[in-house]
Amino acid sequence: MTSASPPIKYLSLFSGIGGFEHGLLRVKPDAVCVGFSEIAPCASLVYRRQWPKARPYGDVRSITRWSVLQGYCEACRQKDAPCDTHADVESPAVDLLFGGSPCQDFSTAQNGVRRGINGPKSGLMHEFFRLVKELRPKVFVLENISTISETDLLKIGRSLRCGCVQVDACHFTSQSRPRLFWTNASARIPPVMRVGPAFESMLDEELSPKEILNDRELSKLYTRLHRRKYKRSRRCKGGIMPHEYRITNLFTGLSYSFKHRSTTLMRSSMNRTTNMLVYDERLDEKDMGYCKETSCRLPWRRMSVAECHRLQGFAISQTARNDEEAMDERLNRRERVGMLGDAVCVDVAEYLFRYIYNENARDHGQLSVSRMFQRRTALFETS
Repeated sequence: MTSASPPIKYLSLFSGIGGFEHGLLRVKPDAVCVGFSEIAPCASLVYRRQWPKARPYGDVRSITRWSVLQGYCEACRQKDAPCDTHADVESPAVDLLFGGSPCQDFSTAQNGVRRGINGPKSGLMHEFFRLVKELRPKVFVLENISTISETDLLKIGRSLRCGCVQVDACHFTSQSRPRLFWTNASARIPPVMRVGPAFESMLDEELSPKEILNDRELSKLYTRLHRRKYKRSRRCKGGIMPHEYRITNLFTGLSYSFKHRSTTLMRSSMNRTTNMLVYDERLDEKDMGYCKETSCRLPWRRMSVAECHRLQGFAISQTARNDEEAMDERLNRRERVGMLGDAVCVDVAEYLFRYIYNENARDHGQLSVSRMFQRRTALFETS
């Protein structure tokens, strides 16, 4: 009879509110958090509420191999106390290292300029490369956006000496959120073979009047973002078919009409409460005071906090800083939506870890042929 394998020890970088962690715990409930690195105060409070025993490292640039060993090693894990010396430690500091580094310098959403991997924010990815070499984890996973330039893809692949896979959250939560994942276990991860739920299933059954935007609010936001006057004709541009929804991201100016998925939820530096709006045909009848029959106005509203949680696979309590916020989704609305926009989709993380650790992966939602593809940078894979 074989003995049970020891629990996985993991270190979380650029942790946010723990999207990777929640996905991992669905696969490995006994996984042990060695520590986490997050500098945003609100996100750190949320993380520590979920994992109170996890050691906060703060800035990722301050983490070294010995600082991890001195904080929480295998010899003292059971008594939950820090060690003084680790000269005889032969096991690696961590079994699993993961994180989603900042993407601002890889994206054109920031003033249309790409600074790339050497930018002030996305350049922190080099710290992930450093810790992979110092800690030598058995498995590592790095996440970032899918619009990285080919030049930066080459640099990342050569630094990590592995390939990457692309997984879109639309297969799990009806949100279009394609992301790249670099991992030394990429060969174990097949293309996603399932169709996600319809966008309609993500919406609240009851609509809140507070989420509906009037012309003044829309005009103010549009003018700030696009520096031109908001006209009613722009608002009514494009037809809406019955039982369809139009969703727009004011931060990027993109707008779609569809049934099956939403645009990417993100943290907007301009206005974090209204970066994602949805046209909902139900408001035509339920809010006649706003949608007059004689006008061509369309009813736009914010996505509620609960809807944003569903798109990212989180429960309301998993983004709360305290018990009051866990009971009321309206508390701290602006920051909670912003933190969700920064997070890794929990269902995507679960999918990756199920295949990496071969935990009933074949039964994990293989329904039909995928509409998306999985990109592998085989050029970077080395023996």
